[in-house]
Amino acid sequence: MARSLIIIIAIIICVKDTAAVLCDKNYLSCSGRCYDPSRNTCSSGVLCDKNYLSCSGRCYDTSRNTCSSGVLCDKNYLSCSGRCYDTSRNTCSSGVLCDKNYLSCDGRCYDPSRNTCSGRK
Repeated sequence: MARSLIIIIAIIICVKDTAAVLCDKNYLSCSGRCYDPSRNTCSSGVLCDKNYLSCSGRCYDTSRNTCSSGVLCDKNYLSCSGRCYDTSRNTCSSGVLCDKNYLSCDGRCYDPSRNTCSGRK
């Protein structure tokens, strides 16, 4: 019994230390793990459920969410400096979240139809 356990541990260590991964027929490898492609997908080295993708290491449902600059947001939202926003109401100007059609000037939002920005932007 003890000898069998030692052999199994040695095989596991040997497989983990090699670049090649031996998987059953019809299986694929994802970051060293074998998986069934009919049930899972490999997204950026992360094993996810089928039809899911990876965003900064987290699996997400593409029908409900989107990945924007590595930030997981609701569908049809984008990320601005790590914050998700609704593109129909806001805009991201130089990393500053502003109302739609506004721009940023030195970190503050302004209406370009009424104001101008001089100096740093």
